[in-house]
Amino acid sequence: MGRKTRKVRIKGVTLFDNPADYDLEIKKSKIHGVGLFTKKDIKKGRTIAPYNHKKKHVMKWDTFKKKYGEDFRYTYSLKRVGKIINMKKNRNLVTFVNDATPKENSYLKRRRLIAKRDIKAGEEITLSYPHYEPKKKSKRRRTKKKGRK
Repeated sequence: MGRKTRKVRIKGVTLFDNPADYDLEIKKSKIHGVGLFTKKDIKKGRTIAPYNHKKKHVMKWDTFKKKYGEDFRYTYSLKRVGKIINMKKNRNLVTFVNDATPKENSYLKRRRLIAKRDIKAGEEITLSYPHYEPKKKSKRRRTKKKGRK
């Protein structure tokens, strides 16, 4: 993306990125509260915005549940590893993307929000939120295979 990460305050919230740098804006949503909207057409497969967060924002599932209970606002589940990205205090642009399962128009991959299909100017950016229950670890122990030397 090549853009420098910089904090900005919008509507009383500190963001890691300025939406204007990505031709995006935050405004009232028909889905829920406010949402992230594009100002220009975005082609399928193009990066919409980065998903910036720091290591300190990644929490173990159990730690998050003890501190916040069932309040999953401004979070994203990393269900494969039993962790959650908590962006409650310092938010990024992706925290304004609303859930529109099964008609979402974007997905997250390698810390980037990517267009799942062509998105028209003025359209709200949407995601399919992952299920928040982490996978339970198997109690079965793995055994090492004996190989040849």
